[in-house]
Amino acid sequence: MEKIKSKKYQVLVSFIMLTLGAILSAYALETFLIPNTILDGGVTGISIIISNSNSSFSISLTSKYSFYLYWI
Repeated sequence: MEKIKSKKYQVLVSFIMLTLGAILSAYALETFLIPNTILDGGVTGISIIISNSNSSFSISLTSKYSFYLYWI
C-alpha cells in the first residue's frame, strides 16, 4: 500500500514541476527573449525566426494548410 501512495506522490510532484517549468519558460520567452530579439534554440527558435521574417510564409490555425499540418 505504501508503494502505491509513493508512486502517486511521485507522479503528482512530477506533474507540478513540469507545469511550473512550462509556465516559467513561457514567461521568460515572452518577457525577455522576444522583446529583445534574442533567439532560443530548437523548435522555439525556428518559430521565432519564421514569425519575425517578412516573408509571406505563415502557418496558423486558420490557414488553408493547417488541416494538413494537423494530421502530419
